[in-house]
Amino acid sequence: MTTVSARRVASLPERSALATWDKIIDILAPDSSDPARVELTKVGGVAAMLIAAESPKDSPIVLYGGGVRARVYGVFGDDAIAREGLNEQSLGSSGTGEGWKLSLPCSLDDLTWVRRKLKSLSARVKARAGGEDVEDEEAPDKAAGGAAASVFVDRSEFLKP
Repeated sequence: MTTVSARRVASLPERSALATWDKIIDILAPDSSDPARVELTKVGGVAAMLIAAESPKDSPIVLYGGGVRARVYGVFGDDAIAREGLNEQSLGSSGTGEGWKLSLPCSLDDLTWVRRKLKSLSARVKARAGGEDVEDEEAPDKAAGGAAASVFVDRSEFLKP
């Protein structure tokens, strides 16, 4: 079972979108020698744009697949200024071990170009529509013939009234 950690980071107007992204990098990859920091820095422009659009307000930035699973929410406006309920501490253990991935929430209007841009910058950082679930890295490998290979649940059909 994976440990899940949640963080709430002050953003606009308390700090700029890019400064918010830098703080998130410090939380997710606090070791200055961690190669993940380089990759996370490469996507800083796109991440800052998504932060400026307040995408991580209700849908978290999710780090997964390399250890600790982390959800990072942005805190905006008066709540960011008041600094109540924030948790900006770095993770207790690294989430950027072998196989780590990061999912950024994005509006549907921007999703196509954001995905294209992220693909050109990183193989590990991807975008998803805000409110969409992040894939579960612990699910059995369908290609390897695990139990999940024979079962598929279409959530949209399953959840229809």
